[in-house]
Amino acid sequence: MTYIFYAHSISLNLICMNQKVLLINDTYKTNKYWILFIYVVGFMAFNSSFTMVLVFMASKEVGSYWIALE
Repeated sequence: MTYIFYAHSISLNLICMNQKVLLINDTYKTNKYWILFIYVVGFMAFNSSFTMVLVFMASKEVGSYWIALE
């Protein structure tokens, strides 16, 4: 398995309405299996945030990031 991509339908609706600010965080070799984890957070009005996407990737290559963020 190369990618695990998770985005809840409510999060997808929220990102369509609030697409101005996104925060992308990635960690490497912090979990048991040394798999890259990308966490994308969206921000709404009134200083509230929501989880947009969770992605586990097996590779750290640039092409992997493009696939994860499409």
